[in-house]
Amino acid sequence: MKQQPIVKGVMLVSGAAVLAACGGGGGGGGSSSSALSLDTENYANKQIAISADANVQNLVGLYDGIAEGLALVGEVEGTLLPAGAEESTTVDCDGGGTLTVSYVENGQGAEQSLTFNACVVTTSSYGAVLLNGGYDAVLTVSGETEASASASYDITGERLTTGEPLQILGSTDIRIVSGAGGNPDNFSLTNTIDAFEIKLGSDYAAITGGDIRINRTESTTEFSIAGKILGSDIGGYVQLSTPAPVVISDTEACPIEGIIRIASDGSAEVRYGSSASGTAQAVAVWIDGQVVESYPDCSTVGFTNGY
Repeated sequence: MKQQPIVKGVMLVSGAAVLAACGGGGGGGGSSSSALSLDTENYANKQIAISADANVQNLVGLYDGIAEGLALVGEVEGTLLPAGAEESTTVDCDGGGTLTVSYVENGQGAEQSLTFNACVVTTSSYGAVLLNGGYDAVLTVSGETEASASASYDITGERLTTGEPLQILGSTDIRIVSGAGGNPDNFSLTNTIDAFEIKLGSDYAAITGGDIRINRTESTTEFSIAGKILGSDIGGYVQLSTPAPVVISDTEACPIEGIIRIASDGSAEVRYGSSASGTAQAVAVWIDGQVVESYPDCSTVGFTNGY
């Protein structure tokens, strides 16, 4: 069956969200717009068409851009501080400049800051970059089973291969609780993102009101996601939500239930398993309340059960 453009884009975004859960990273809750500083084109207030003939495949590029921005600090830290950043130090960057780490432990955790001073380093996503500004994090540990971390980013720089200016700005909070039911492998993770923006030249991507929840118990993983994603790749915004949490069983090839919804000017849903309302064995795509595609397996969304 030939896919309509909207179907391919929606399925790819759904697959990316499910894979993020399987990887342990990236809700039911709200999606209110927080203040954005880099949205000079006002994408946060521009709806995009969600219809059978609309092409929203660029949502995948937007999703990837946000993920790459969030991962940048960790990659640079791993490159310049292979032993970790758990002590105060200043190191030389590969191509000039410095990275200064401040790390202070307290009775409940630690405070960490990374400060870039004309630091030139090669990254997998952007090639050689020059970085200024920094990253601050507060880690809090409660007993042996609960930890939380709050991080803020305010980084400017340049992609040296193209001369494009680079800006990363925003904050994120993560809370992890492990050991439910006496099983050390069980855990719940909540990741909230008030606002996170990344701008490279004229390319811009952001998420506001992000809320990602993962709950791992015994042989199943349940996740939900919400937030407003916007940027230049789509020329506006979409709201992501999960009207029904996605449930992944270790013994099944596909999620056994759940709905991922994308909405802007119109709406589309990817419905899994029992949530497909009998319209598909494994996955169905609905647009504005009507089923438009159905599939007997999850290969179309690129899903592979990682547990």
